[in-house]
Amino acid sequence: MPVRYGILGPLRATAGGGEVDLGPAKQRAVLALLLLEANRPVPAAAIVDAVWADDPPENGANVVQKHIAGLRRALEPDRSPRAPSSVLTLDGAGYRLLVEPGALDTDTFDSSVRGARALLADGDPGAAATALRSALLLWRGQALAGFGGRVFDTARRRLDDTRGAAWELLAEAELALGRHASLGAELARVVEEFPAREELRGALLLALYRQGRQAEALTAFREARDYLHDEFGVEPGERLQDLHRRILRSDASLALPAAAPAPAVSPAPAVVVPVPAQPAAVPPVVVHLSAPAARRVDLSGRAWMKAVLFGGIAFGSLGWLTWLVIGIVAWVRRSWGHGAAAVLYAMCLVGMIVLIESGKLDPESDLVSVWDVYMAICVVVPMLAGALHGVLLAFVPRPAGGATGEVLADEVREANRQQARQILTYRPDIAAELGIGRPDLIRWYDDGGLLDVNAVPEALLVTLPGVTAEMAHDLAAERARGGPFGSPEDLVARGALPRRRADALRPLLIFGAGTPTTALRRD
Repeated sequence: MPVRYGILGPLRATAGGGEVDLGPAKQRAVLALLLLEANRPVPAAAIVDAVWADDPPENGANVVQKHIAGLRRALEPDRSPRAPSSVLTLDGAGYRLLVEPGALDTDTFDSSVRGARALLADGDPGAAATALRSALLLWRGQALAGFGGRVFDTARRRLDDTRGAAWELLAEAELALGRHASLGAELARVVEEFPAREELRGALLLALYRQGRQAEALTAFREARDYLHDEFGVEPGERLQDLHRRILRSDASLALPAAAPAPAVSPAPAVVVPVPAQPAAVPPVVVHLSAPAARRVDLSGRAWMKAVLFGGIAFGSLGWLTWLVIGIVAWVRRSWGHGAAAVLYAMCLVGMIVLIESGKLDPESDLVSVWDVYMAICVVVPMLAGALHGVLLAFVPRPAGGATGEVLADEVREANRQQARQILTYRPDIAAELGIGRPDLIRWYDDGGLLDVNAVPEALLVTLPGVTAEMAHDLAAERARGGPFGSPEDLVARGALPRRRADALRPLLIFGAGTPTTALRRD
């Protein structure tokens, strides 16, 4: 029986009117990734990179194969164990999840929005509004809820952006129908979710003004201006400022007849997912830095083996090798804390050697001297404390994402990239002045390391992670021959970059028009 999938909220699959048990969290994450690449092959290495991120299993391909087998059993319960799967296949390019047209909620959503856009362009705002409301009902909460990591975060932002665009279309249709009275409260909530979308803010201003709430409309404009200034250091766009001026002078062209009653809207027949409360607000730009990741205790057999090894080396060597073990761990984990501990253990070792060579220890004396105390400390700290340190390292592995400082630095860069992309989308003129994506220019704005592949010279293309000099040369040559690139998929289609490299670089790349800029170049 056909399976329907939903990722516009927590992951779910339904078949025959019932919900499919998709198994443990990692198995669900594998399915979510395959749904993001529905009907396209996904290599096992890409699955490991997306699902396990910085903590990949040693036998990643085997672990992926185990989860694939579990998904096949869940999605095809009636299939014979020896029969080939007709839903989740494997070929030389990777695993492929075959999804029928309309069986994935994102496909239904995108199709409905495209149809509504065409209806609005044809002068039928009523039908457009109905289609858009049915499409927005498909959202059951935050897209891909519960999945973390770079790949899922990027996909979530992309999906949220499509929802924001759908709300802009709906606001346009409802205002054209004169339904400003019922629209104002909705837009106030939606603007909180998408504070950088000036089209939504403009629709809110107009809805408030048409309700006779001119003062509230002016207040809403001030809030928009303050937000854009605080977040981006820019003023609202010309369209929003022009609307503000027209509201100030009570421009008669802004008025419309009284609102027509809104017809009841039922979900489209294709919708098979019940709709709970409205999704939580997820501002696309305001990024809150996370607290240190919660530690988990690993009591697996492998952890016990590590505990015996680490503790045994420290205790068995009487602390002489403790500094080496902890130093290696510090280097592998890039941890300043463990590095400082390794230095402390090494200093105790040096202290032991100095005390022994100095002759200040008197083994025949019945009295305990201060030097005896120092010697005891130099022995006990690396031996006993070092053994305990090693055992804790074995049972309490590092939090996902590495050291807290690295996590915060990565989140700051990601926040800067999000803000830069918002400016690029809504104020391309400001983006050009700031030099977003142009590290070859003299600039002050931190865009989080974005790079415009259509504008930067070949020498900067080679600085991208994993891009060799040959790749950079081929990319620049194809850019000169075929014109600007439009997306990572375009890079792959034109042979400029391998698919895996283009996907890995997606968070860093922007695709400008390649037009000249007045900003100064670096020498």
